[in-house]
Amino acid sequence: MNITDARTLLTHKVNDLHDIEVRGASAEELRLIARLREHFFYQDNYAIRKILSQDLLKYMDGFDIRRMRHITIDFFLSAFLKKICNVYDTTPVINVEDEALSNLIEETNLWSTLSDTAERMKLHNCVMPCVKYDYDNDRVYIDNSHSAANTIVYANEYNPREWDILGYEVSRDSNGIQYVVWDKILHEHYMLKCGTEYPKFNRDASTKRLEGDVYTIGDNIDILAPNYGGSYEHPFVTYRYYDHPYEFWGSGLDSLIELNRTINVLLTIMSDDTIQESIRMLILNFNPVGTTGEKGQMKTGLRHPLFDEDAFGQGAAPSGQILSADLYNDDVIKLISELTDMISSMYSVDNILKANLTQSLSGIALRLKNEPILRQWKNDINIVRQADMEMLRKMIMINNYYRPDRQINENTLAELQIDYQEPKVITDDAEEYALEKEKWNDGVSSPVKYIMRRNPEFTEQEAVDYIKQNLTEYNDIFSMSSQIDVNEVDDDDEEEE
Repeated sequence: MNITDARTLLTHKVNDLHDIEVRGASAEELRLIARLREHFFYQDNYAIRKILSQDLLKYMDGFDIRRMRHITIDFFLSAFLKKICNVYDTTPVINVEDEALSNLIEETNLWSTLSDTAERMKLHNCVMPCVKYDYDNDRVYIDNSHSAANTIVYANEYNPREWDILGYEVSRDSNGIQYVVWDKILHEHYMLKCGTEYPKFNRDASTKRLEGDVYTIGDNIDILAPNYGGSYEHPFVTYRYYDHPYEFWGSGLDSLIELNRTINVLLTIMSDDTIQESIRMLILNFNPVGTTGEKGQMKTGLRHPLFDEDAFGQGAAPSGQILSADLYNDDVIKLISELTDMISSMYSVDNILKANLTQSLSGIALRLKNEPILRQWKNDINIVRQADMEMLRKMIMINNYYRPDRQINENTLAELQIDYQEPKVITDDAEEYALEKEKWNDGVSSPVKYIMRRNPEFTEQEAVDYIKQNLTEYNDIFSMSSQIDVNEVDDDDEEEE
């Protein structure tokens, strides 16, 4: 085959592919998928059991499903996310000289909120935390619950990763859904009530570009947005993990959701079969006589033995034939273990369904084991660094708008740096310290740099003082012990006796 023929064949195959109808999820479908993620993220047992019932309908009839005891692993998703989100495992260090900004960071519980946001970003791919002000409690806080599950977004027609209009759901009932809407282009901010999941958007309208009943918010006499700092900025920050072409939200970790659902189905069916077979071993194929429960059922167990009806009271052993089926419990457990092993190995983390065995590894082996986690940590920092700085700026903006008597100078951020700390991974401390001392001899590191690395909140002078203080205490303690005469202590004890 020559090059021309190959090119013709390739073009033909591509055209064949285009003939297949392949489309992305609609806005409504994306919302349903994101809601599914939310149920598992928040470990909503009621919703997860409802989802399990729907999954079981593919394999069983409704009557059997209703009488089964549903087995769900609700913690699976949240536990897995904590393993793969390491940026905030150790609280980042930010040296803030401005006391008002330091108080604001503490007031918003910033680092804990950002840790939760990072997990939600990995799960959904894109989330939209919003800085808000609570009038009643005079408190600035961060609401990071906005995602494709509860937020409508109409993207910019030229840049789909930027939004023009955004609305998040605040309530729903039989009369419709209420949204709080922000229009970044027209500088509008209002309450919208409509009866659809995704209200229609009129891009060419001169005002109120979403269809529905519009109401003002709070004391505003119109629908004009708050004029933060004279710039009509919005209080949202976009945290996005991957840039998906032509999509605002993108795709989340839906494979983890499907794995969790599969495990729930396997465990439920396995446990139900095991229970049924255990009962069947006792009572199937003969008429049992024994203790009757309050609902007429036969009680079982060592306290309530069952006998064949013909043999009861005759001193003979029950002669009923027992019919059994093969159980595949070991195979099911092995399948679950291998499935979770596979997904865990892709992320270079331990399987959350297995006990982490303590292994005697050398320092080099531990470094190799932890290297993927540290590499992922560095990659994630590149993603969140700019968004975290934007979050600080929005926090100052909201604070200054609602608290004119407690202003924070935004120029403070010009020289502010966030120092992200390495995650706490298992290391060989003795070998690490020996390697560190060799670096000191070669002049590529120093005790001061070592202390500052382990205590990032220290300045260089504080690290020097820390070393001097430790040496002084060490010398004092051991010089005192060398001056003690053991024989004198014994003589004194004998005199007291």
